[in-house]
Amino acid sequence: MNESAIVSVSREGDVAVVAVNSPPVNTITAAVRTGLAQALEQVRAETGLAAVVLRCAGSTFFSGADIGEFSGPPKEEEYRKLFGEFEALDIPVVAAMHGTVMGGGLEIALACHYRVAAPGTRFGFPEVTLGIIPGAGGTQRMPRLIGVEKTLELILTARPVDTTQARALGFVDAEIEGDLHAAAVAYARQLAAAGKGPRRTGSMSVDPSTATDTIIAQAMAQAEKLYPNRTAAPCRSRRASSTRLRWSTKPRKPTSREAPCTPSSQSARPGASPVFPQMRKHAP
Repeated sequence: MNESAIVSVSREGDVAVVAVNSPPVNTITAAVRTGLAQALEQVRAETGLAAVVLRCAGSTFFSGADIGEFSGPPKEEEYRKLFGEFEALDIPVVAAMHGTVMGGGLEIALACHYRVAAPGTRFGFPEVTLGIIPGAGGTQRMPRLIGVEKTLELILTARPVDTTQARALGFVDAEIEGDLHAAAVAYARQLAAAGKGPRRTGSMSVDPSTATDTIIAQAMAQAEKLYPNRTAAPCRSRRASSTRLRWSTKPRKPTSREAPCTPSSQSARPGASPVFPQMRKHAP
């Protein structure tokens, strides 16, 4: 299979390994995204594959989005499209993680069907410290794995968790000791042998008990305490927040009207909700 300077695709029997090597910390730059899109084309063109492993060389799995792009046009849609293509593959995709998996790095892992990690790997959503929220699917996929309440805690505090905590929360399937590459390939092969196909996070439902009015009110209060005097403009949706929360507990494809706010749209506006403008209850 073909190989580029940044993204390579190799085949180990019936398992394809997509490997990224973009020093120093495997940021998801435009070049990395292009390489990953090409890798997906190669994987789809192969015959006889049973599974895919997504991994990174060097000190860490994807460390996050390219912060250098934040000053330009919003890129969230580009990220979401790419990550959605990994999720849409018709064979199991395993994310093999190590190092510091933050922001967009965690979001691409959530788009994979299964997730394994080395001991001591750290995961988190640090976006609020930059004045934004996760924009590449994290606000939709993580609640489907661990519930709304725990997802809001991760996002609001921006506090990272380690592999042990991630497994307890439910978004990491296995902790891998030793050679992560070899163990991830073996794990993917075992999934295929057991007849386990893709497990698409986006097709799951959110547990409504994790998104009650009380839980949301507590999250709002926490946001106001952690981020006083900081507001954001409402998102484009004209629906009341309670309606959106009910929608978000069902498997669905978001429409353009419901697209998350982007940094360019989050100008301050009196009366808007701190940090999570989509939570603000306003008239339709």
